[in-house]
Amino acid sequence: MEHKQWEEVKNDEKNDKREGKSLLKVHNVTKQYIQKGGGRTGIEGISFTIQRGEFYGVVGESGAGKSTLGKIIAGIEQQDSGTIQFFGKEIQMVFQNPFSAVNPKMKIEKVIMEPWNIRKIGSYKERKKKVEEMLSMVGLESSLKNCYPLEVSGGQLQRVLLARSLMLDPELLIADEMTASLDSTVQKQMMELLLELRQKRSFACMIISHDLPLVYQMCERAMVIRKGRCVEEGNVMDLWHDPKSEETKRVLNCVEQISHNN
Repeated sequence: MEHKQWEEVKNDEKNDKREGKSLLKVHNVTKQYIQKGGGRTGIEGISFTIQRGEFYGVVGESGAGKSTLGKIIAGIEQQDSGTIQFFGKEIQMVFQNPFSAVNPKMKIEKVIMEPWNIRKIGSYKERKKKVEEMLSMVGLESSLKNCYPLEVSGGQLQRVLLARSLMLDPELLIADEMTASLDSTVQKQMMELLLELRQKRSFACMIISHDLPLVYQMCERAMVIRKGRCVEEGNVMDLWHDPKSEETKRVLNCVEQISHNN
């Protein structure tokens, strides 16, 4: 993302020793929106850390403030107060609705190529070669590059956007309900792909979801948000088996079962 609201910390030897494996540090971040009628919504006093290579979950019901938090970290929106330190160079974000995140008049090749075009990276020949590489990496046929977004399925287009988000080799990927609009079979395939790419590319991922079982399967640690506030944070095993907050218990009560193979 070009518009940064976080403090980029240089990864020199001094910082490496002080920060260890920390990639992102969020401290007391607040963002408020005034609603019609005088009410307020947003997030308040959010603090957490993501380690290098870690998959970290942010869970909560619709309207809890999850996407607002993600957009602030990505630099799309600006916090009212609080600090964000990022010990890396690149953050990218994948959104829930892939069709609203692309220009429908732009062919898939140009959609994926866009980050390199904007940054003026490589020659046109090198960009085309990189697109071929990225299509293969996310499990798509090369011929898809000549299609328009509306000519492919939602699952295929989400893979395209994942490929686009990884063009700049981000240290942190923010996945905002990226599988919520997909059916269960395609959702499983996307999650398997994300885990496979994690091994190949070694990036950290902040997974935003209302689906605690999904976060349980994908992440090491997670935070539960309710009405813009963090109500619980910890290891996903502890959140699942020994929840402390009523909100986490409520989410769990809505889930009849979990299968580690789903």
